[in-house]
Amino acid sequence: MIYALKDCGLQNDALMLNLYELIAEKYPKGRPYAIYMYYGAYDVPIKGSDKAYQDESEEVYQYLILAISPVDEEQVPHSPETGFLYPAFTNRSTDVAHVNFYSKDYEEAQELMEFLNIKA
Repeated sequence: MIYALKDCGLQNDALMLNLYELIAEKYPKGRPYAIYMYYGAYDVPIKGSDKAYQDESEEVYQYLILAISPVDEEQVPHSPETGFLYPAFTNRSTDVAHVNFYSKDYEEAQELMEFLNIKA
């Protein structure tokens, strides 16, 4: 699902709805939260032999950012508790074999990785 979401640039409403429903069904929280999903693209500039950046682009790094934030009684979201960046950006290039995770709590990061069926 994550590959398809990245490939469509989050333009497929059915995939987005499936992701939200899957998170709502499996995410181990007993309180309200908001789910934010972002798509971005970054032109990776070419570095010359003198380490100076050139005007041309080496590749286009396309990525997804997911953040899960608690909300209060007025449905105002707070700082994200957990999230990820996919694919990782390693050595100035797209790294589809890795995901960068964020979590305030190590156990929550482990739970999110299990939920996404990703091995540490």
